[in-house]
Amino acid sequence: MVAQYRDWMSSKGFQRVWELRKHTYNLDFQKFVEDLALGNYKLN
Repeated sequence: MVAQYRDWMSSKGFQRVWELRKHTYNLDFQKFVEDLALGNYKLN
């Protein structure tokens, strides 16, 4: 799950959705997601 979120957060589209919807998650989860090091998102 952590690897998936790292990869997703490196996608500009996911970053935009996160900014719009992060308020629906509790503060601990918001911090978890925003503290992740970015991964390598790519579509194959």
